[in-house]
Amino acid sequence: MRDLVVRVKAYERLAIRAARSGDRADALAALSANPLVGPYTDAEPLLDATLESSRRYLPAFFPG
Repeated sequence: MRDLVVRVKAYERLAIRAARSGDRADALAALSANPLVGPYTDAEPLLDATLESSRRYLPAFFPG
């Protein structure tokens, strides 16, 4: 259980950093750290879909 909590907390911290910075590499790192996402190859299409569906909540990714 502890390992799962540590991994989820790492994901949360990376996700916050990504949301603030608008940095795609940070966002991919966050999704890759999430124990529910799986490998990096799964994270990239998931990131594209998440960013598009959450566009209005993530202005740092969509300047202008």
